[in-house]
Amino acid sequence: MTQDETGALCYAGRSDDMFQSFDHRIAPLELEAVLLRHPAVKQAAVVPVPDPIGMWIPKAFITTAPGREATRATALQLLSHAERDLPEEKSIRVIEFAEELPMTASGKIQRSALRAARTLGGEEFRPA
Repeated sequence: MTQDETGALCYAGRSDDMFQSFDHRIAPLELEAVLLRHPAVKQAAVVPVPDPIGMWIPKAFITTAPGREATRATALQLLSHAERDLPEEKSIRVIEFAEELPMTASGKIQRSALRAARTLGGEEFRPA
């Protein structure tokens, strides 16, 4: 936390992960944890994407578990699952399936690449 010349306090920690959506602070790891509890999900990464109304909205990039297909029906199941476990203000607004997610040399999901790209070229699914 820092203080500017007017005395206003500015939160500076975790700026690369947390984001604001519709006046609510969103911690992507919380949303990812909910998605990872669904049996269709192998990997999940949530990043902010621009929204004309809410400034930023949560978008989930998903790789499916073996035997599961990346379909509209699967996306709607995941959105419904997340809706049950998350407060409305933290709703995942977009899902994009991917064959694989960008990884760091240490095996972690490279969220910075997802934030920069905003898409991996797959179809986006939104709540009905």
